[in-house]
Amino acid sequence: MNFGPDPGHQEIALIDDLRDRVTTDAIVRSIHAEVRARLQEETCTEEGDGRRGRFSPSTGPKATESVEAPIAVRDRYHVNDLLRYHDVSFITNTYRAILRREPDQEGLHRYLEALRSGELTKVEIIGHIRRSPEGRDTAVTVRGLWLPFASQLAFRIPGLGYPLRFLAAIPRLPTMIRNIYGLDQHLHAELSRLNDQVITLSESTAQTINEFYDEVSDRHQQALEEFSLFQRDARAALHRLETGKADRNDLQPLWDLKADRGDLQPLWDQKADRAKLDQTLEIIREISIQIHQQKLNILEQERRLRLFLREAMHRIPNITTPEPASSVLREQNHFLDSLYVTFEDRFRGTRADIKHRLKVYLPYLPSPGGVSEPISALDLGCGRGEWLELIREQGVLAVGIDCNRIMVEECRQLGLDAREGDLFNHLESLPPAQLDLITALHVAEHLLLDDLIRMLDESLRALKPGGVLILETPNPENLLVGACNFYYDPTHRHPLPPPVLRYLAEARGFLDISVVALHPVPEVERDLLENSESARLLTKLIYGPRDYAVIARKS
Repeated sequence: MNFGPDPGHQEIALIDDLRDRVTTDAIVRSIHAEVRARLQEETCTEEGDGRRGRFSPSTGPKATESVEAPIAVRDRYHVNDLLRYHDVSFITNTYRAILRREPDQEGLHRYLEALRSGELTKVEIIGHIRRSPEGRDTAVTVRGLWLPFASQLAFRIPGLGYPLRFLAAIPRLPTMIRNIYGLDQHLHAELSRLNDQVITLSESTAQTINEFYDEVSDRHQQALEEFSLFQRDARAALHRLETGKADRNDLQPLWDLKADRGDLQPLWDQKADRAKLDQTLEIIREISIQIHQQKLNILEQERRLRLFLREAMHRIPNITTPEPASSVLREQNHFLDSLYVTFEDRFRGTRADIKHRLKVYLPYLPSPGGVSEPISALDLGCGRGEWLELIREQGVLAVGIDCNRIMVEECRQLGLDAREGDLFNHLESLPPAQLDLITALHVAEHLLLDDLIRMLDESLRALKPGGVLILETPNPENLLVGACNFYYDPTHRHPLPPPVLRYLAEARGFLDISVVALHPVPEVERDLLENSESARLLTKLIYGPRDYAVIARKS
């Protein structure tokens, strides 16, 4: 009598099929397929309802918005109604007031570039727009425009324009200086707000990412444990079936385990979320780069304002100063050059000693811009030229600047490119993004705070992207240096602790900043200090590094 297929053969076939399906590779392939399907489904859903995901930049800090109200549409304006706006807001509101429309892209780009570069003033832009054919058609009255506009046109007359501009600027200097101070405060406020937004965004992102990874890790570990139990039970059931000791009831746990395969669903969801997280992190990195670039732009504007203010303050008391007097003063500055040369020989060490110490900076030399293009470097305060000589041996094209003409002459006798002059004048004469490396070894401690910030700003401007700035200065964390050795040089002003100089470099726009401890005092006999924590601290304060260097890169 035929009772149908043998149940034992059916069970063996089912177990074989199940064994093929529960291999690790098969489950991984299944997870990958499900993750791809769900990611595509969620992408389509988000595109349909306009969502960007949990880490969308739209949930972070808002982009910079203008706090100035748009200008009201009237038939008559005073020129000051338009001059109170700045940058893009100025161009936009001038178009609205005079032409009764929003600016076109070509006009906005042309006038904005001319305004930012200083090619045109605000008054000239208002006058050009009002005198355009479209401006004549609208015939909007702008009171107080034509006299300053005509003056600006007269200022551009070759040969006559500069004296007229100079004479007209003298009565307005107090107002100009007051406006510069106001704009400087505005720029500082904008920079502070941008820093707050970056900090808030970074903290929020870091917290969310940490919570997400903790959850993924826990669920992943739980899924792995369940899968391990599944494999163990499956192998045991297969073994019992192959030895003839299994029955139909033994297969029930296998079917239950197969049903539990749906418990892996949270893991698939988390893997899909991880792909979305990577995309979101990329967007956040791009936003951070944009914020940093805006910070650099603000610092550049602040640098230009400082230059203008310094020039204005210089001209007010020195309009009638005769040139011969300034020549005498310049020569008087060199009376002590020979004294400082002998001072260097006595207290700094020999050329060989200094050159050996400076080899510590060779690993920090930047890569050249091209295969055949050498590294371009500038050494501020080059002194006797030990660093210039060392990097010349490495193929670096270097220039040294020093105000001591005797030291400059020593460098030239060695075949080095050293020039006598003021380091600020030389830095400000360089075009932007000109150099790969700028070094100032034992210069910062000679400068006032304003001059130190000025040197940092000009160095950032003159460096190429990825360029390196190296600042070496005595380390006041060593008590002997801070209390005694620092004052061996009477021209030193104030010690600069490492955190202070690092902060100043960071605040002026440098990135990837590191502090390198240099020149420790030779080992001394201190056997009794080995087991005392307080004694070890005292040893560090007395025998710690005598110098340090701050090494920073331009983004």
